[in-house]
Amino acid sequence: MKKSYKNKMFLAMLVVFGLGLGIGCGMDTSASINIEMLTVDQAAELIQQQKEKVVLLEFYVSTCSHCREQMPILQSLATANKEKPFEIIGLSLDQDLSELEWYARTHTLPFPLRALKTTTLSELRQAMEPFDIEIGQDFPVPFIIVLGKDGKKIMQWISTTKEDVIQQSIDQGLSV
Repeated sequence: MKKSYKNKMFLAMLVVFGLGLGIGCGMDTSASINIEMLTVDQAAELIQQQKEKVVLLEFYVSTCSHCREQMPILQSLATANKEKPFEIIGLSLDQDLSELEWYARTHTLPFPLRALKTTTLSELRQAMEPFDIEIGQDFPVPFIIVLGKDGKKIMQWISTTKEDVIQQSIDQGLSV
């Protein structure tokens, strides 16, 4: 009896482990993932190009549990605002791009896959200055900013933020 239980547990563990790796669940783990690598100046230019749109800018790391909690909220915001002048720009701070690739294969992201090339906080502060984005001595993630159509910050948050709170800032930016 005990041996049968152990065998069932072993099989259950194999199934769970296999699903976690994308085996047998219809997930194409071999497809190549395109990650656009940006310098901080290129990221600032990308934001600048979104004039006349409200922009939700998120800095994240794919292995961060709070960042992962935020993704379904961002997906919901993208869906709720898809007919509006609204854009989500996600910028990964992942140093290990294999982690980011795995995350992109196993999750739906509400934005194109972009990562910042290694940079210093002072370079990032300088590049984000025109948008009134305040970056402190450290850089916790997720770091979420809503920018109005004029490119200026409406609100910023550190850590997981509720959908309705973010939506209020988006609505504020859209109403101007």
